[in-house]
Amino acid sequence: MATTVFGEYREKVENEFSKLSKETLLKLQAMEDKIDSDNPELYSQALTTCRRLFEETAKMLFEKYFPEYKENTYKTRSGKEIDISKDHYKNKLSAVIEKLEDKSPSKTMVGSNVLYLIDWIDNLSDLQCKGVHHDVTRQDAVRCIIQTYICLGDILNLQDE
Repeated sequence: MATTVFGEYREKVENEFSKLSKETLLKLQAMEDKIDSDNPELYSQALTTCRRLFEETAKMLFEKYFPEYKENTYKTRSGKEIDISKDHYKNKLSAVIEKLEDKSPSKTMVGSNVLYLIDWIDNLSDLQCKGVHHDVTRQDAVRCIIQTYICLGDILNLQDE
């Protein structure tokens, strides 16, 4: 049953991504290729690909929902100023999610889930970069891919609700 449910959700997410760019679809395929391998080095690359999907999605959606925005900071509903300049994709994604969630009170869970996942990916990557002997397991990579599909699907579905 879980396979069927996830398969349906995955198809819906990929249909939404197909509206964005060819590069995004190539990243989705690359994730699958890396996880199907028996090479443990490719598992950490799958995490990187997941992060890049979030970066690309943040950039595209920010340009879509804030086309004329030229400031380097964005003021959230709580009054906090966040940096949205250059590569601050988490903050850009936060601004987009906040804008989309404003349309319906039932959408407020999405932002928390997305930011949790991005932080989790960053923490695993940071451990590797700092020389801490932490190998990304296939289980880590699978979890990351599943959660990436869910979170990005939720973000893309916010647009349609």
